[in-house]
Amino acid sequence: MVAFISVAEIIKKIRSQEMLTQTEFAKKINVARISVHYYENNKRNPSDKIIEHIQKEFPEYAHLFDDDRLANEDYKIQLLESLQRENKLLRNLNKSLESKLDNLAKA
Repeated sequence: MVAFISVAEIIKKIRSQEMLTQTEFAKKINVARISVHYYENNKRNPSDKIIEHIQKEFPEYAHLFDDDRLANEDYKIQLLESLQRENKLLRNLNKSLESKLDNLAKA
Protein backbone atom coordinates (compact mmCIF):
# COMPACT_ATOMS: atom_id res chain seq x y z
CA MET A 1 0.00 0.00 0.00
CA VAL A 2 1.34 3.42 -1.00
CA ALA A 3 1.18 6.12 1.65
CA PHE A 4 0.28 9.55 0.38
CA ILE A 5 1.57 12.75 1.89
CA SER A 6 -1.04 15.47 2.23
CA VAL A 7 -0.69 18.86 0.60
CA ALA A 8 -0.60 20.35 4.12
CA GLU A 9 2.36 18.14 5.02
CA ILE A 10 4.16 19.02 1.78
CA ILE A 11 3.82 22.74 2.43
CA LYS A 12 5.00 22.33 6.04
CA LYS A 13 7.95 20.27 4.82
CA ILE A 14 8.98 22.87 2.26
CA ARG A 15 8.74 25.70 4.79
CA SER A 16 10.69 23.72 7.36
CA GLN A 17 13.41 22.67 4.95
CA GLU A 18 13.74 26.20 3.59
CA MET A 19 13.54 27.71 7.11
CA LEU A 20 10.77 30.12 6.10
CA THR A 21 8.04 31.64 8.22
CA GLN A 22 4.48 31.43 6.96
CA THR A 23 4.75 35.11 6.02
CA GLU A 24 7.97 34.57 4.04
CA PHE A 25 6.55 31.51 2.28
CA ALA A 26 3.31 33.38 1.50
CA LYS A 27 5.25 36.23 -0.14
CA LYS A 28 7.18 33.78 -2.32
CA ILE A 29 3.96 32.20 -3.65
CA ASN A 30 1.92 35.45 -3.74
CA VAL A 31 -0.76 34.57 -1.20
CA ALA A 32 -1.76 35.96 2.18
CA ARG A 33 -0.11 34.49 5.27
CA ILE A 34 -3.50 33.29 6.51
CA SER A 35 -3.83 31.20 3.33
CA VAL A 36 -0.61 29.36 4.18
CA HIS A 37 -1.97 28.79 7.70
CA TYR A 38 -5.19 27.34 6.24
CA TYR A 39 -3.26 25.13 3.80
CA GLU A 40 -1.04 23.76 6.55
CA ASN A 41 -3.97 23.05 8.85
CA ASN A 42 -6.17 21.39 6.19
CA LYS A 43 -8.71 24.19 6.39
CA ARG A 44 -8.33 24.89 2.66
CA ASN A 45 -6.63 23.29 -0.28
CA PRO A 46 -4.49 25.43 -2.55
CA SER A 47 -5.72 25.78 -6.11
CA ASP A 48 -3.88 24.03 -8.92
CA LYS A 49 -2.51 27.45 -9.89
CA ILE A 50 -1.03 27.95 -6.40
CA ILE A 51 0.47 24.45 -6.45
CA GLU A 52 2.05 25.22 -9.83
CA HIS A 53 3.46 28.43 -8.36
CA ILE A 54 4.93 26.50 -5.41
CA GLN A 55 6.47 23.99 -7.84
CA LYS A 56 8.08 26.80 -9.85
CA GLU A 57 9.31 28.64 -6.75
CA PHE A 58 10.64 25.45 -5.12
CA PRO A 59 11.47 23.09 -8.02
CA GLU A 60 13.39 20.68 -5.81
CA TYR A 61 10.08 19.78 -4.11
CA ALA A 62 7.92 19.71 -7.26
CA HIS A 63 7.92 15.90 -7.38
CA LEU A 64 6.02 15.79 -4.07
CA PHE A 65 2.95 17.18 -5.86
CA ASP A 66 3.15 14.74 -8.78
CA ASP A 67 0.51 12.35 -7.45
CA ASP A 68 -3.01 13.11 -8.53
CA ARG A 69 -4.46 15.19 -5.69
CA LEU A 70 -7.67 13.17 -5.79
CA ALA A 71 -5.61 10.09 -4.94
CA ASN A 72 -4.69 11.82 -1.71
CA GLU A 73 -6.94 10.33 0.97
CA ASP A 74 -6.91 13.49 3.09
CA TYR A 75 -8.15 15.51 0.15
CA LYS A 76 -10.92 13.01 -0.65
CA ILE A 77 -12.03 12.93 2.98
CA GLN A 78 -12.15 16.73 3.17
CA LEU A 79 -14.12 16.91 -0.06
CA LEU A 80 -16.59 14.27 1.11
CA GLU A 81 -17.09 15.96 4.50
CA SER A 82 -17.69 19.29 2.81
CA LEU A 83 -20.29 17.77 0.48
CA GLN A 84 -22.00 16.01 3.39
CA ARG A 85 -22.25 19.30 5.35
CA GLU A 86 -23.71 21.08 2.33
CA ASN A 87 -26.17 18.23 1.75
CA LYS A 88 -27.33 18.38 5.40
CA LEU A 89 -27.82 22.16 5.18
CA LEU A 90 -29.86 21.78 2.01
CA ARG A 91 -32.04 19.04 3.55
CA ASN A 92 -32.72 21.24 6.59
CA LEU A 93 -33.56 24.20 4.38
CA ASN A 94 -35.89 22.04 2.32
CA LYS A 95 -37.69 20.80 5.47
CA SER A 96 -38.09 24.36 6.70
CA LEU A 97 -39.52 25.52 3.39
CA GLU A 98 -41.92 22.57 3.23
CA SER A 99 -43.13 23.37 6.73
CA LYS A 100 -43.72 27.02 5.81
CA LEU A 101 -45.59 26.00 2.66
CA ASP A 102 -47.80 23.63 4.70
CA ASN A 103 -48.58 26.45 7.14
CA LEU A 104 -49.47 28.79 4.29
CA ALA A 105 -51.70 26.17 2.69
CA LYS A 106 -53.57 25.66 5.97
CA ALA A 107 -54.15 29.39 6.46
